[in-house]
Amino acid sequence: MTEKAETPAADLVAQLRRPSEPSSNRPCTAEGIVLPYFTLINAEGKAVLPEIPADGCGKPRIEALSALNALPYKPVFESPVRQVQSQQSIDTGCDQAWKDLLTIDLNSYKPGPATKVWPAAGQVRVCVYQSEGGIGKLVAGHSVTTDQVSALDSAGPAAPCQAKHTRFATLTADNAQAMAELDGCHRVIRPDQTLGQLDAASVAVLAK
Repeated sequence: MTEKAETPAADLVAQLRRPSEPSSNRPCTAEGIVLPYFTLINAEGKAVLPEIPADGCGKPRIEALSALNALPYKPVFESPVRQVQSQQSIDTGCDQAWKDLLTIDLNSYKPGPATKVWPAAGQVRVCVYQSEGGIGKLVAGHSVTTDQVSALDSAGPAAPCQAKHTRFATLTADNAQAMAELDGCHRVIRPDQTLGQLDAASVAVLAK
């Protein structure tokens, strides 16, 4: 499908002019991001194919993608072939599948003391997955505020536990991401890659 937004795009242009961040030593998530193909056209009809600045993980800066997605598009041309993404994934903004790191890579994470999870107040996207053989299949998605999950900031180190989980959730806000067990041991992988221990109230908010 080809779409067009006939509107000023000052915010998008400003974000595209920002430099890429230098490579960071912080942990980076492993999902692949397909760069959108788009052009900017000025009043004289001259088109420019811009580059999207990258963050410290080498991925497109989320501010630029957000500004691009915020424009009021209208379809110009579309040719349906087949649906490769479920409507649920489209509606929730959650990936259709996600690696269950709490199953396949748990030994890479060690219990750690309480630490602030979200750098600023705002919305957290929660994607709930059913775990099957180390891969999570999307079952639900919703948003909560950082205040609703503020208990994560005081969650202590994960306790020893051998129970197996069947569901987990990814929590995403800005460039920070966490992953939490919704049953089993109720552990959470914090953005700093340490393991914390969730309480029942936090799990209830995430599993809603």
